[in-house]
Amino acid sequence: MKTVEKIRGLALSGDVNGAISFALESIRNDAPIKEDLLGIREKFKSLKRKREREEVSEMIYSQELSELMGGVLAITRVMRKDPKMMKQTGIFTKWWFRLSLLLLLFFAYKYFTKPVPPPPDIVLSFHPEKQIFQVDENADEELIDLTNSLNGLLQKKSGLRKVLEGEQQYDVPMVRFEENKSAIMHTLYVWKNVYQKEIDLLEQEALQNFSEFAVYYDSKVYDIPEIDIPTLQKIAQFLHHAPNLNLKIIGYADGVGTYSDNETLACDRANTVKDYLLGLNLSGLNKNTFIIECKVNEIRKYDVPSKSGSKRRVEFEFVQNTDYNPGA
Repeated sequence: MKTVEKIRGLALSGDVNGAISFALESIRNDAPIKEDLLGIREKFKSLKRKREREEVSEMIYSQELSELMGGVLAITRVMRKDPKMMKQTGIFTKWWFRLSLLLLLFFAYKYFTKPVPPPPDIVLSFHPEKQIFQVDENADEELIDLTNSLNGLLQKKSGLRKVLEGEQQYDVPMVRFEENKSAIMHTLYVWKNVYQKEIDLLEQEALQNFSEFAVYYDSKVYDIPEIDIPTLQKIAQFLHHAPNLNLKIIGYADGVGTYSDNETLACDRANTVKDYLLGLNLSGLNKNTFIIECKVNEIRKYDVPSKSGSKRRVEFEFVQNTDYNPGA
């Protein structure tokens, strides 16, 4: 049915209002789905107003828009199963044309070929306990790869949230969605874009927080102060979730004493921090993750010159991992 396919095409392209308007024009006034369509249109208008007033985030807007699209697609399946609710116009309403068409289809079926059955619908489900998306056995390799890619982004986002906010936060965008491949792929791409944008924001926040952090020492000491251990653990967790980054650890010493002794002390401070981070045994962290630098008698740009111990410190700089291959 061209009318149903046009409605589905509008919905899948994100034009929920256009799909609903065309559907209302195409069905009979007494069709039972009319109230459902009107209800979805009101929800769409309300959602659009909230987005224009910035009362909802882009992620929530995309999530609720996807749910409204699913509602319209569900109604098209009802329309497909019950053509009587559609308005009948033109030559298709003539009994002789219908009879001729039926005879033509009958002979075509009998003498040429059997109709090819449509591909089965695919079930996309989300499991809150496992925090993963899954597709059923009807999915092909392309759809499975896209689902696995989305799960990777979801795990990375959850890990970054835990690093920054201290506790795990779960997403429950949907429970079950059954549609054809194109609709499933559209839904997955919507979520993939939402997750990637949130990951970018979380990484920017983490980079700013950890780049401004420093470990300060008493004179002639290189042991890590206990107060800085929790932040170092968060830095390790962040590197675990960001394999595209390496960490430059820069050790500093003041100018009291010989330059050689102070340089050795600065390197001891940096290497002690590196050894601690490696000792956490997080996957993705190895000796190549860290770059050591040693400096003497330099004030930190984030500190005032009068700050006690500001020259005796270890600070951090994140750099791109040139060996990182996301496809490996």
